[in-house]
Amino acid sequence: YNIEGKKDGDTVEVVFDMASNTLYSGTITGIRFDPFGTQADVDIDYVYCTKADAAEGSKLLEVNDENQWNFADASDVLGWKSQNASELVLENGAAVATDTNGDPAITHAVSFNANDYQVCVIGVRYRKGYENQNPQFFFVTKSSPNWEAAKGVTGKYEVPAFTNEGEIVEVSFNLTTCSKWTGDVATIRFDPFGAGGKFEVAYVRFYKLEGYVPKERPKPEEIKQVTAPKPTSAVITDVEKLPEGIEVTSKSTGKIATTEDPDNASAKVFKVECVEKGEQYTYLNVKMQFVAGASYKVSYKLYPLKNMLGKEFSNTIIGGNFRYGTTENPSISDHTFANKSDRSSGDGWISVEETVKVPENYTANADDCFEIWGKFSEGAGVEYLVKDISITPIQ
Repeated sequence: YNIEGKKDGDTVEVVFDMASNTLYSGTITGIRFDPFGTQADVDIDYVYCTKADAAEGSKLLEVNDENQWNFADASDVLGWKSQNASELVLENGAAVATDTNGDPAITHAVSFNANDYQVCVIGVRYRKGYENQNPQFFFVTKSSPNWEAAKGVTGKYEVPAFTNEGEIVEVSFNLTTCSKWTGDVATIRFDPFGAGGKFEVAYVRFYKLEGYVPKERPKPEEIKQVTAPKPTSAVITDVEKLPEGIEVTSKSTGKIATTEDPDNASAKVFKVECVEKGEQYTYLNVKMQFVAGASYKVSYKLYPLKNMLGKEFSNTIIGGNFRYGTTENPSISDHTFANKSDRSSGDGWISVEETVKVPENYTANADDCFEIWGKFSEGAGVEYLVKDISITPIQ
């Protein structure tokens, strides 16, 4: 016990290094703590089992500050909010919600420098199949407030043998593996799975890595100013002849090609292809600008294909964004709509129609666009066809 400087009633700790016992191996089915060898009262405040080693052999160092959330001791959800899910509620010592579209998440506004922490550990109540899921941790910073795949880390749930439903399992995110983990972090997000169902988060904890050398603070992200106005509406009926001033592009994970319409060999359509291995998002961006305060009618047709590996996918999100900034925050952000999770290989052409409101404080910049995005499935980016794109302000 570390009793130096302690008085009656203070909390003292004892740490057991399990690696020092040569019999400590295999699946552990029970633990026991003998506090002392005499008769006396004892109050046990907590029992933690932590990994001795993390990234590159560095030890995890616990941090006791406001950026640790343990719902077992809470009276509410501690400022966390749900996304693509029912309202987050406190239930049996966990923050609980049920997805509404197959891509649920919880978010929390924060204010700390990325150098303050190197690992995030999240505990959830186990449900069958979690061992096959790929939970993700995302973040945005004050200088770069747009959500993107590059500001994310993917993990795996650590599910020991014989784990029962309802028991706590963990996922650890080594944040140092993400090159964007730098600067002043403004919001964090946890995506527990890419499937439907209820999820229960028991705690979210940040750790330091022993011996970690902090990164230099980045220079503020430069906003690309608009040098010339772009069209504020786009109607694309011929993919080989775009309206004047309109560009159709992708991001580094994909490319835009043209191909025959499966239902009409004489017509061409856009094909969104994935060009990077792994769990990648795929995009089709229509570069344009918007009218401040206007409501837009958006329509397009979507044809799910397969993923990059040639595997069919089901119940996957292929949704839409308007991407723009405001006078208060000129960095572009995603304004998502139509992110339904029922897109599957073999669906054929799907017609999508939505109305999107642009705020009065919209400000134009060079990267504004209408965006169609697809979430990865079956271990790779999904591919799809698009045609008959129309983004027009409602008069």
